[in-house]
Amino acid sequence: MNFIEKTKRFFEPLKYNKKLALLSFLKFSMYWIYAIGSVLIMKFALKAMEWNNIEQYNLNIIASIVLIVMYFIITWFLRNTDWPWLFHDLERWIYHRYIPIIVQLDNNYLESIGTGKMISILRDGRTVWVDQLCHLLQESAKMLVTWGMLLYLIFNFQAVLAVGLLGWLLMLYMGIVFVDTFAHKDRKVRTMEKGELTRKLVRVVMSKSEILQNNTVDKELSNIGDSVNIIDVANFRLQRSMYFIFNLVRLFAFTLRIIVLLVVWSSVFSRNITITEFATIMAMIIVFESFLFNSTDFYKNFTKDFSDIEKLWEVFDNWPRMKWYDSGSPFLKKPKDIEINNISYGYNDTKVFDNFFLTIKRGQKTALVGASGGGKTTLMKLIAGYLHPESGSISVLGNQLDETALRTYYPYIGYLTQDPGVFDATIRENLVSALIAIWDEEKIEQKLIKALTLAHCDFVFDLEHWLDTEIGERGVRLSGGQKQRLAIAKIFLKDPGIILLDEPTSALDSFSEEAITEALDTLFKNRTVVIVAHRLQTVRKADDIIVLEWGAVVERGNHTELVAKWGIYNRMLELQSGF
Repeated sequence: MNFIEKTKRFFEPLKYNKKLALLSFLKFSMYWIYAIGSVLIMKFALKAMEWNNIEQYNLNIIASIVLIVMYFIITWFLRNTDWPWLFHDLERWIYHRYIPIIVQLDNNYLESIGTGKMISILRDGRTVWVDQLCHLLQESAKMLVTWGMLLYLIFNFQAVLAVGLLGWLLMLYMGIVFVDTFAHKDRKVRTMEKGELTRKLVRVVMSKSEILQNNTVDKELSNIGDSVNIIDVANFRLQRSMYFIFNLVRLFAFTLRIIVLLVVWSSVFSRNITITEFATIMAMIIVFESFLFNSTDFYKNFTKDFSDIEKLWEVFDNWPRMKWYDSGSPFLKKPKDIEINNISYGYNDTKVFDNFFLTIKRGQKTALVGASGGGKTTLMKLIAGYLHPESGSISVLGNQLDETALRTYYPYIGYLTQDPGVFDATIRENLVSALIAIWDEEKIEQKLIKALTLAHCDFVFDLEHWLDTEIGERGVRLSGGQKQRLAIAKIFLKDPGIILLDEPTSALDSFSEEAITEALDTLFKNRTVVIVAHRLQTVRKADDIIVLEWGAVVERGNHTELVAKWGIYNRMLELQSGF
């Protein structure tokens, strides 16, 4: 992405509310109009004193009062333009743009990013982007007012000096940009390593029990220390660049002051300008120097953090989306089977499926069993449309998934993954998220209670706040079995025609498993069901049991037929208790 493209992308959020951005710019301008107006009033007041003009002096006193009153009136009405109005409007724009992108990111790439790193990139990029846009409006207002007035005053005094000053300013900023190019690489290294450091810290928090058991605290500290060292070296190199940048500004400010003292003061002696005009120019120089150092500090912070915004663009704008989410034909339920035709799929260099064929009967309960690594979970994700095959096609009830808008397909399926789908909210909010139709509050309450009862979520009724109990991040306040039962309750609420369950009872005890199995039998009636299970107790009543091994079907039939074959399925039974 070149400089012009980056600039357009950076200012894009301001289009969300142009009027508010202009009002904020006006507010920021008022601060500096007031400062420079005060300097000009001082100039005219000194001139009135110099000529002993009491009337003119009194007018300046009145002008000073009017200026400060107008300043307070205007800034009072514009007090909230940048905060909270503009700031949060920009936030809303960023969320509206990137949340749908996150939801539609290709799941292969999403898994490679990692949740912690993805949240860190979005959070840092959003914060820096909004802050820098607001600050840039402020600095632009300062620049416009300060440069304009300073150049006007000097131009009236000596046009050549004004043109020379403008050229010198341009050379200064070109020098700053040139020096800053050396720091860009170090900023990128630092940003990348900050993300890696976040990932390492998340890993420590999420696996602290394992770290304690294996006594690997020193190893984790060493890994974290490696990232800190990389960031430290990058910061050292950046500090060297900042030294040159700020001293360039100091040299410019010092030289400007010397020139003004020499050129302008000589004009005072030659009677070309008065002491009053000289004092006015010097006051403006002081204001300008303050602005120059502030704007340089802003530039330092802007370029320092801009890599966070670039990382946001890189991850969320350029990474591939889920295929066929919005494009394609609407999903139509037809009296046809699920057909998997000659698909190939793999992770990195490992092939999970190669020229794989399978037909799953509509209206039946089909179970996928077999050893880990056989492709069961991958096959479920492919049927659900979360992953897409590298070649071949998948047809669900007569709809080719690569020609179907997945947004219209998902309401027809209920997909329970190995990690139960609960989020940081109340039990009520978790359940209501599964409701597609709009219901009145009384009917919603009835449906929630019925779903909880069917899913054997009796524990909810014993909680102090009942449905309004907060369950924490990823349901941390619930046991594994409770999370799984709550996720099953959401399937009951959604009431889909196709149900995909990946290890639905893996976190349940034997008593809960038996109860849930009975509830699932009720849910499965007259629906197409595909269920993955290692515990064969869950699938013994399935109409069709498919044994997968290394991406291939090695056995197939119902429970009785497979037992009679004395093959892999029968061996799995012998290794498990309960039958």
